[in-house]
Amino acid sequence: LFSVLFFLMMLTLGVGTATVVTNGIITNICDGFPALQRFHVTVGVCIGGFLLGLIYVTPGGQFMITLVDQYGSSFCIVVMAMLEVMGVIFIYGLTNLSRDIEFMLGIRVNWYWKICWAVIAPITLLSIFVFNLATAEELTHNGVRFPGVALGCGVVLSSVALATVPLGAIHAIYKNSAPGLLQVSNGYLYLTLY
Repeated sequence: LFSVLFFLMMLTLGVGTATVVTNGIITNICDGFPALQRFHVTVGVCIGGFLLGLIYVTPGGQFMITLVDQYGSSFCIVVMAMLEVMGVIFIYGLTNLSRDIEFMLGIRVNWYWKICWAVIAPITLLSIFVFNLATAEELTHNGVRFPGVALGCGVVLSSVALATVPLGAIHAIYKNSAPGLLQVSNGYLYLTLY
């Protein structure tokens, strides 16, 4: 009984996650290209996802999953989270964030959350990043080493994912290149990207 319930739980979790990810992609495409019909975008994204997913059911699919997991998600998620926390806290500012939360929710942010955002989260993420770098081992699957070409593809995958941050910053600066891009307030230098 418990094995059946566990399987159903995993199935529900997988379908729910796939639905959210697919809906996010579809919404971004529809927002970026309003002339496209949502149905056609949905069909295109589902067919594209199916075709891209076929590689994982080939005999080398487990190697691809290991490669994508290592270079496409694990490393990139930690780096993106670090950049997000640092961007919000150190560029946008803890005071601005607290003021926005108070405006939206009507409650003041207490000292606990401010310490978590400004100190604990950056230190924890930096520690995880350093630990991952310090304990990095050669990528293998079932004792088989990955060839250099595969590792190169993994580095390219990580680079493409992480390139969205500087490219997004350059795009935002270009779009908002008005006087006053850099502002000084209360002795701090702020880069205004909105």
